[in-house]
Amino acid sequence: MEEANIQFELTGLDLGILIAYVIGVLAIGFWIGRKKEDQESFFLGGRGSNWFLIGFALMAANLSGTSYVGLAGAGYDDGISVWNYEWMATLVLCFFAVFILPYYLHSKVSTMPEFLEKRYDGRSRVLFSAFTIFTAMFIDSAGAMYAGAITLQLLFPDIALFWLIVTIAVLGGIYVLLGGLSAVMVTDTIQGILLLTAGGVIFFVGMAQLGSWQAIVDAAPPDGFTVFKPADDDFLPWPGIFSGVLWLGIYYWITNHVVVQKVLSARNVNHGRWGALFCGLLQLPLLFLLILPGTMGRSLYPDLPDPDMVWR
Repeated sequence: MEEANIQFELTGLDLGILIAYVIGVLAIGFWIGRKKEDQESFFLGGRGSNWFLIGFALMAANLSGTSYVGLAGAGYDDGISVWNYEWMATLVLCFFAVFILPYYLHSKVSTMPEFLEKRYDGRSRVLFSAFTIFTAMFIDSAGAMYAGAITLQLLFPDIALFWLIVTIAVLGGIYVLLGGLSAVMVTDTIQGILLLTAGGVIFFVGMAQLGSWQAIVDAAPPDGFTVFKPADDDFLPWPGIFSGVLWLGIYYWITNHVVVQKVLSARNVNHGRWGALFCGLLQLPLLFLLILPGTMGRSLYPDLPDPDMVWR
């Protein structure tokens, strides 16, 4: 299927739902932000987040547009070995919840750089703050906004990609500035539920079209229905799970400021721990909700010029 054949026609109802959703997100930010009176309320939501919000917010932080498109594309191109990043995250979050998280919460810090300053010195804080800003701008946010703009361009093909990216950045910035972390936690939970629901619908629709589980297995590329690929595999050899994926998971789930900030908002240690463990549980079904739909796409839409087009 060629990209030129993929066309969408927005109806008034579609546009109305989209506008209502954007206004709803901004309204949530304004409504929650009206009570923010100090730094702790803005940056940590008054340290009142429960485990449910923490778990979904952590999952949604990981499940950006980049990963939503990328996991399906990897499933289309290479099979299910990309799931190693998700189940390994579950193990890392379990370790984090038991051994690391209590130290963060008992320190009463507001940010990861502040924790490093208390633990080491001011140079650590400055260096990690600069690293966090750089990676947030040029890796995490850049990829997420680009993936989101690519999706929106299907709906608004006459608008330049640059302006779609600017729109996403401005709207996201508005509700964060209005509501602080509490608004982010609530909207992340809403969006996380919607993303998981959409993934589940797509999985069952795709499975209904293929007809059986064996058809899904057969749709995978050669040697693509295994998480432990040979040591000479070009994409993810099995030693890389422990020499690469594990350490990336430790950085992302235990030291990344954007992730840890959500845990620091927990009302107590138990809610922080249960939230981290809940997020770990949510990582496991991503095999079915995101990766396998991409694998099924090999049968439904063979010979795509770009594997990431499988969602489009």
